[in-house]
Amino acid sequence: MSLIEVVLAIAVAGFVLTAATSFVVSVSSIWSTRAERHFFKDHVDGVMQFMQSSFDRAGIAIATEYAGNAEDKDGGETAPPEEEIPVVEIKGDDLEVGINDGTQDGGRSSTENQSVSLIEASDDPVAWQPLPGASNYEDPFLSFELNALPPLFNAPAELPQLGGVRAYLQLDREHGLRMLWHPLLQEEVEDNDDLRSTQISAFVALIEYIYWDEDMEEWEIEAEPKKGDGQDQFLLPRYLRFTFSYEDVIETRSLAIPVPSRSVFIF
Repeated sequence: MSLIEVVLAIAVAGFVLTAATSFVVSVSSIWSTRAERHFFKDHVDGVMQFMQSSFDRAGIAIATEYAGNAEDKDGGETAPPEEEIPVVEIKGDDLEVGINDGTQDGGRSSTENQSVSLIEASDDPVAWQPLPGASNYEDPFLSFELNALPPLFNAPAELPQLGGVRAYLQLDREHGLRMLWHPLLQEEVEDNDDLRSTQISAFVALIEYIYWDEDMEEWEIEAEPKKGDGQDQFLLPRYLRFTFSYEDVIETRSLAIPVPSRSVFIF
């Protein structure tokens, strides 16, 4: 083989190897980008499921007091007699626990029927509240109580694990979406230093507040929470809209604010 043929053979081989290398790198880059975007969407869905679950469980606790107890003349409480037997009765969508005092009608007469609530629900499961120790001019945060410590909240062993927690939803540029919280059994909660912080998502760029305008009969999307007419307190929105941003990918999700209800349906 002449020198020219050798040079041509080396050039062709180099071109083929360069093309193959470029093809492998391109395919690897495509799969890597696709995996990152798939991970981002999974992250967004997971954050919204956690937030919706937290809002659904907000302000709900198991009743610990006997609703039939009444104060006697001395100011004390009268406990139910030992012979009384709870009788479960379902009326429509409500579940009542009557007290059987040994009478023929099971103690469910109009004058003797008593009932206890198995579940206690707060009138305001999610509400605007200031941080502990905050000044009057500082804006409040969306706050709620949970009857148990969520697994996402990594709490030290010395903290009380019972009694639930009080959480405050916060968004800032440095940490993204996070929750400031403290156990309800914590004795001293005077300022921000007594609160613990848990990052929920670093990719939340914006939270918008969705209100229903009864006068115009239309939905309003606000970048800041609205205040009531002539009041300093913020109005509770019907929905929150979260905007997640990662590089050139943007995802939006809506979260419903639970509406207080006097009736609890048991399925």
